[in-house]
Amino acid sequence: MSDFRGWWSSQFGSVAPLGHLLRAAFRARWVRIHLDVARSRPRPGDGTNVTNVTNVMRTCANAVLPAGAALWIVHPLWPADDVAFASTTAVASASGLDFESAGDFTDGSYEAPIQVAAASATWPHSGFESMVEAIANDEYRAIWVSQVSGEVFAPYDRGVDLIATEATGRRGALRSALGDWLSPRADEL
Repeated sequence: MSDFRGWWSSQFGSVAPLGHLLRAAFRARWVRIHLDVARSRPRPGDGTNVTNVTNVMRTCANAVLPAGAALWIVHPLWPADDVAFASTTAVASASGLDFESAGDFTDGSYEAPIQVAAASATWPHSGFESMVEAIANDEYRAIWVSQVSGEVFAPYDRGVDLIATEATGRRGALRSALGDWLSPRADEL
């Protein structure tokens, strides 16, 4: 999976491919969507209430992952004795994607290196709904990264973190397009 490692380093340097680490390293490019906000507010543009978390996540993914374009899906490889190992393996296998080890990443906030696996796919891909449903249920962790733009879709159990490109105005455009689902907090968390 050397293709992934080289590409990742060219885009994100030494930052490990985990959503919270990307958010910390690229805060000026970061947009947070809250699922609790999304559950109670209309979808931007059409006025319907969003009650399905998968639809919210798909809308956010569509905002940063160009249709028909290549992307990477990356998830951590937990040790076999970790409770997260079984669900991670099951969700990744059920997705039908070909995940391969992408090696170790180091980060000062973790005692051991972070092992990750990556799969190349085209957006949209089969298995997305089951993957984000597992994430929303706190059973799986993964990020999606556009190989074209380098933008990141990083869902978690209570929302989605998006990392925009460095292009002038791109973060603002995402915030505008997804504005009804933004965090109401001043710190945007």
